[in-house]
Amino acid sequence: MDVPVALSIGAAYLWSAWATLVAGGPVYFDSAVMFTFLLLLGRYIEMSLRHRCGLQQHALARLLPDSVLRLRGAQSERVTPDELLVGDRLRVLPGERIAADGVVEQGRGEVDESLITGESVPQVRGVGGQLTAGTLNLSAPLEYRVERVGRTQRWRLCRACCRKPRPTARVLPIRPIAWQPGLSARCCCLPSASACIG
Repeated sequence: MDVPVALSIGAAYLWSAWATLVAGGPVYFDSAVMFTFLLLLGRYIEMSLRHRCGLQQHALARLLPDSVLRLRGAQSERVTPDELLVGDRLRVLPGERIAADGVVEQGRGEVDESLITGESVPQVRGVGGQLTAGTLNLSAPLEYRVERVGRTQRWRLCRACCRKPRPTARVLPIRPIAWQPGLSARCCCLPSASACIG
């Protein structure tokens, strides 16, 4: 794409220079400059978005643990999150992050979901409770069965990283205060007020 764009801008500039110096007639310097500016602006925005996406991918990688304890009968082994399969039973200790989405089968404890949901209060999760990848186990060991791995949970985490809280504002109702004889002249409109300030 760069070659046709460069040829177009170069042709417009050369024609305008030739028309200015030799032949006379319409020139297209302004069009060439405007097209170059818009092109560079688009490239700048694209590179900024790519850089931001790269930073978010690094943040996403930090949400998942390096290894997780997988249970196989009476034995256990340390594996990476990429090795997990749907149906695996995992044990997460206090202070560790949840490696995959799943359902608690044994234990009860508090889970910090603030990085995913924005809720600052830890949530209590017991048997049957849903666990989300990237959240932090706070209080007690939990054993859970994996329900989602790979692309599905990464997509959810990516949405959580990209989501930003929008500022909200409450608009208080304004009720005008009717003028009454004998009241102070400093009466004004107050939110849901029924009397004036004297």
